[in-house]
Amino acid sequence: AMSIVTPKDIVLLLGMFAAVINFCLSIPTAFVYGERMSYHSFLLDLFNTAVAACKPSACMAEQLSKLDTSNGICVVGAGKAAAEMAAETYRVLGDKCYGAVVTRYGYESAGDTGKIEVLTANHPTPDNNSLVAGKTLLDLVRDTPATTPILFLISGGGSSLMCLPVDDVPFS
Repeated sequence: AMSIVTPKDIVLLLGMFAAVINFCLSIPTAFVYGERMSYHSFLLDLFNTAVAACKPSACMAEQLSKLDTSNGICVVGAGKAAAEMAAETYRVLGDKCYGAVVTRYGYESAGDTGKIEVLTANHPTPDNNSLVAGKTLLDLVRDTPATTPILFLISGGGSSLMCLPVDDVPFS
C-alpha cells in the first residue's frame, strides 16, 4: 500500500505550524538565514514552501516508481487535486496507466494525463456530473482484471465530485 502522508502527520504538522505562528506573532521581526525579515514575510514564505512540498510533482514520483506496472495499472481518483495527481502519475508511469479521475470545474487543466480521462463535477454540492463520475469510476474498477493493480488518487472534495447513492437514497 502506498501512503505519502498520513492523517496523523497532518495533525502533527498543523499543530507545529500553529505553534510557530503563535511564537512569530509575539516578536515583530525575525532573523532568517542571517537576514532580518518581517514575520509576515517569514510566515508567507513558510506557507508557500509547505504548499510546494505537497504538490504531486514534488511528492509522488518516488512512491509511484515503486509500483508494479507489468500488467498495466488502472488509475481512478477524485478531488480538487485529482487532475494534477493524474498528470504526475502519467508523467512517471506513462502509457502503462489508464483510467479516470474527477475534479471540480476549472481544475481540469493540469497537464497531459495520457489515457487517464479527467472528468469534472461540482464542488462543494454534487451535481449530475458527480453521479456520472461515480458510475464511471465504479465501472472502471469493476471491469479491471484481477491481475491489474488499481491506484486510487484522492484529495479534498472527493465526496462531492464522485457520488453514487444506493438505490433507496434519492440524489436530491
